[in-house]
Amino acid sequence: MGGLGERIDLPVAVTPVVGRPRRPLYVSAVVGGGSAGNAKADAEVSRLARLVREAQDALGATADDPAEGAVDVIFHLAGPLLQPDYEGIRTGRFVKAKRLQVVQVAVPEGLDGTAVTALLSDALVEAVEIAARHFERRKVGLSLDTVRRIAARAAEAMKAGN
Repeated sequence: MGGLGERIDLPVAVTPVVGRPRRPLYVSAVVGGGSAGNAKADAEVSRLARLVREAQDALGATADDPAEGAVDVIFHLAGPLLQPDYEGIRTGRFVKAKRLQVVQVAVPEGLDGTAVTALLSDALVEAVEIAARHFERRKVGLSLDTVRRIAARAAEAMKAGN
């Protein structure tokens, strides 16, 4: 499905499993080719995705409330084949039928472990805030309160080394 050396983790919201509730927050990565420079970031995105799922489970959070929106945070990891053509965080598409805002985060190559952990956990919280501001500007009328709680809990766990 992806290009040479590219890994794409599709969020559950795109291909829902029958009988499983949709989640309010997704974390995935697009990797620009595997390298020593992005291996730590790739592993840390996987850890952050796990922490998000655990936070959602602990809070009993689903995306079933029609007043609540959802966010899909996609980390674009620079690599030898592809680099993000932007810096920082940007909004992607809004999927009205799923009440889902995509937010993309560029992750530069070569960050050490502490820097990667800080960048990913801070970017997760900031991505949710960017989605919330985007909802307000577009007058979408959806709350991201649950998503904010999940992101804060996962970011805290990430920084604590869980």
